[in-house]
Amino acid sequence: MAGPGALTIACGLLVAWHIGLGSDPFMLAVMALISMLGFYRLVAGRLWFGDLLVAGGALYSGFLPLIIKGALGQPLQTNLHHPQEAAGVMLSGFLVLWCLAAAARTVARGRARFPLTDCYENPELQGRLFLPLLGSGLLILGLHVALRPRMVDAVLQQGPGFGGFGSFTFLLILALALGVSRTMRGQGGRAVLAAAGAALLLMALASNTRREFAEFVLVLAAGLLIYRQRPGLPMAIGAAVAGAVLLLYVAPLIHLMRGQTAGLGLVGRLELAFNILVDHRFSPGALRLAEAQFLTGFGYAWSENGSYIWPSTRSLDRFMLILPIDQVLRGLAQNGPIGLTPFLREIAEGVLPSLFIQKTNAVGADLVAWEHGIRQYGNAARPVIGFTASALAAAGMWGVVLLPVLIAFPLMLTGNLIFGPLAHRAIGIFLLAQGWILPEMTFDALAVFALRPFVLMLIVLWLLARRGPQRLRVPQSAGA
Repeated sequence: MAGPGALTIACGLLVAWHIGLGSDPFMLAVMALISMLGFYRLVAGRLWFGDLLVAGGALYSGFLPLIIKGALGQPLQTNLHHPQEAAGVMLSGFLVLWCLAAAARTVARGRARFPLTDCYENPELQGRLFLPLLGSGLLILGLHVALRPRMVDAVLQQGPGFGGFGSFTFLLILALALGVSRTMRGQGGRAVLAAAGAALLLMALASNTRREFAEFVLVLAAGLLIYRQRPGLPMAIGAAVAGAVLLLYVAPLIHLMRGQTAGLGLVGRLELAFNILVDHRFSPGALRLAEAQFLTGFGYAWSENGSYIWPSTRSLDRFMLILPIDQVLRGLAQNGPIGLTPFLREIAEGVLPSLFIQKTNAVGADLVAWEHGIRQYGNAARPVIGFTASALAAAGMWGVVLLPVLIAFPLMLTGNLIFGPLAHRAIGIFLLAQGWILPEMTFDALAVFALRPFVLMLIVLWLLARRGPQRLRVPQSAGA
């Protein structure tokens, strides 16, 4: 599969295109540098767990903004109030993470073996776990979609429900990762994966979120990246079809269904989706026009101050983390930093059971969005803020530099010591697909992830691995 050379060519073409568009030279240099540094270990087949945050940061802070703004014909500095300052802050936060990831790799290289990762390479264990995990994962996801509490009228008031099943939805990603690993090795399972993809498509429509089906597409892409293989014709066609369905049908349907799903069960939501398709004659163009009209009604998000790609109505701002950094910089001049205390409270609420602490529905992203006018106070339509913007909002540049050391580095080091190099590993597929959401997290959300979901995931992986052979001799991958 193409490596650093292809990455260099891709970045070079994007830079040339943006020079033609008149993009700010400093911003262009920053985003190109972030893309090159962040993706290098991934495309070179040298990925460790700690590099996931760096690669994800490169995707959201460099590569996707270059692609999206370039595709729309917009210079990088448009719709930003402090373009160069925001780019400088973004680069500072990224470089801190990059250095921490390098330090975490250096420490973890002292280990000779990584038994948990090795265990999941055993074909017998993969075959034993694949179908049971897939079935239980789909069941748990279905229960989570059906029973989880939902916000009422887009404000921070939840209806009745039970959200505990959401803690175990990673089992489905693990099952898909094992299935893709088996397929890559010629052990079958394509039909089962296709059926799982169809089920997740229906689940995404029923839950009114893109995440369920998007994660299926991500697992397929992660398999190609981790095993560094050129896709065969069946997988290439399957990935292309899945991506097209996600972009042309699922994304607009999710938006058009919003506000019409109250009181509807799973079957009712699927019927609503089908009726919308019929009303628009199954035409992607008609769905896109209706989605654009819907999105223009959100005054905070669709405006010159609230969107990085305005006047485009594409719902893509979440993939470009320079926007929230710029928005926080606008607010800091008037309000100053929020301080760490409110975020420490959010971390405690996220980690401790309700028996020990009274919980609210607001999270760190809400605090940043409300304080700096990104969203109207009380609105539950959470924007993606990211680690650097939230650290800047809480403690200024000191937060951008120090909070990654306190929160991200322990997580990177722990993951590296447990999992080791991820290239050509089924666990690598799982972690790459599971970790795509990490760059979107505020620093308090990442702390909660490290202290609760990550620990739970490790316990479950260890328990499942005990079903396999106790002694494995799997060669370590090269290029660690």
